[in-house]
Amino acid sequence: MLASASALEFEKLVEEDLGSVSTSVGDLIAADSRDMAIKSWDFGPSSITEEAIAEMLKESCFPSSRVKIHPPGQTIPEPEEGYAVVFRDFFTCGLRLPYIPFLRRVLETFNVQLHHLTPTAFLTLSKFCWACVSYGAEPDVDTFCTYYELQKQPKKKKEVRDGKEVEVTYQYGSCTFMSKRNQGVDRLEISFCQKGKWDRG
Repeated sequence: MLASASALEFEKLVEEDLGSVSTSVGDLIAADSRDMAIKSWDFGPSSITEEAIAEMLKESCFPSSRVKIHPPGQTIPEPEEGYAVVFRDFFTCGLRLPYIPFLRRVLETFNVQLHHLTPTAFLTLSKFCWACVSYGAEPDVDTFCTYYELQKQPKKKKEVRDGKEVEVTYQYGSCTFMSKRNQGVDRLEISFCQKGKWDRG
């Protein structure tokens, strides 16, 4: 499913700044290029239906004029300008469009886009926003970064390419926010609540 994110200009990922990394160039290069992970942007066919869209509209997940189902048979989404790839479970976990500026700042700070995140990441963001608002504060990125870190949980699968079975790493749905540990006794630690498995599609 593609949903509008007009409040956010999606930018291409910038190269990671390696200036502070202390290592030799040799340590950064794989000994054999065949050992390098093969990336896949194949999302598979969408399972979203008009009925599912109607249900989400009842829940005010997004404005009716700002949602599109990508064309049948398209397994690698190509969203138009002003649109982003999102998963239905994101809305179950608290995402609403248009979203609050805090989400945009989090995406920019961690250099990720919506489709890189897992549904659990949205549970964490929703819980953090709820905690801030409950105490009369606006959600703040610096505070969020004090308590959470982004972890990548790679999704790998076998695919047939050029007649050979190879292992690929998917480039979506693999990043989530985890509570930082060892924060010290003088700080509040927000315990995390996560769902490890989500239905396919």
